[in-house]
Amino acid sequence: MIDDRKKLEKMKDKLRKRREKYKNLESELPENEHRILGPRNDIEYQKMKRDIKGAGDD
Repeated sequence: MIDDRKKLEKMKDKLRKRREKYKNLESELPENEHRILGPRNDIEYQKMKRDIKGAGDD
């Protein structure tokens, strides 16, 4: 039980460090490169998402 807690704490710490790392990377990117990390506002991405959703309805 104690080992599981230690493993869980290590995993949480790793995830926290990764989040901090990616936040730092995201802030260093120029504004026009936002598509690398999250193309959610991108027109092609939205179209692809609708196409996939429509294909699932068939």
